[in-house]
Amino acid sequence: MSFRRNGFTLIELLVVIAIIAILIGLLLPAVQKVRETASKLSCSNNLKQLGLAFQNYQTTHEAFPSLTGSYSGGQAPIHWPTNLLPYLEQENIFKQYDQQSYWASTTNISAITTKVKTFLCLSTPDISGYMPSAPNGKKYATLDYTPMLNIDPVQMAAGYVNPPPDQNFGFMNPYDGVRITDIIDGLSNTMVLGEDAGFPVSFQKGKILNNGFAFPWSWAGDYPGTNFDGCNQDGSLGGPFTMNGLNMCEFYSFHLGGANFLMGDGHVIFITENIPSKEMAKKITRSGQEVIQD
Repeated sequence: MSFRRNGFTLIELLVVIAIIAILIGLLLPAVQKVRETASKLSCSNNLKQLGLAFQNYQTTHEAFPSLTGSYSGGQAPIHWPTNLLPYLEQENIFKQYDQQSYWASTTNISAITTKVKTFLCLSTPDISGYMPSAPNGKKYATLDYTPMLNIDPVQMAAGYVNPPPDQNFGFMNPYDGVRITDIIDGLSNTMVLGEDAGFPVSFQKGKILNNGFAFPWSWAGDYPGTNFDGCNQDGSLGGPFTMNGLNMCEFYSFHLGGANFLMGDGHVIFITENIPSKEMAKKITRSGQEVIQD
């Protein structure tokens, strides 16, 4: 009498496992692509919210916020993201912030260690392990977007950028607010913010450089007077490439092939990293009177 056993043979199991492995291999890149698309869209939405905040601030104060001016009535310099907090539905954080004190003073530690999702791109790696701890034991909350003050004269001297025929200034002034009438090139042609993801940890071409240069810094900190330096193929500053070389106060993104940018009228564009420096410079300056191309 023969008995028939139900089940898979070893060969059948191996075939099934192989098929599952192949399917996973095919599915994983698709999942990663969908995830990056979602992160890129989230980053774009962050910039759109910031654009609305800039416009609402301008409506209230008849000028856009400066880089480190004290437009909110305080005596100490106030970084532009701090001035935008009430227009980003972050009044609680803004009320915690002591405008009469330096941004890193003990009275402001609770505020400046509070993360603001609108300031962060989802594609940015977790850098908390490289950030120093604040006196309250938390990590300083960071910012993934940067304005550009002007074009570095080195870019002009090297011929990467044509000298603007009028003025070499970006959307924001260091200490006083810019009015709409000061933006001669037009709001839709003038860049407000671009991605500077991962700062203050030092990233170069997607990798942390020398374990980073983390220091006490927050979205509330006195942001350096950043200017458009450009970068070289090795990632160092001062070259003909526009972004994604080094994130030391330069345009830098973890999105594939480019970065998101906010324009003065509130719309957001994705600029590929192969855009010529001359064209990028035209978008940065507010009154260069250049011809802007798509």
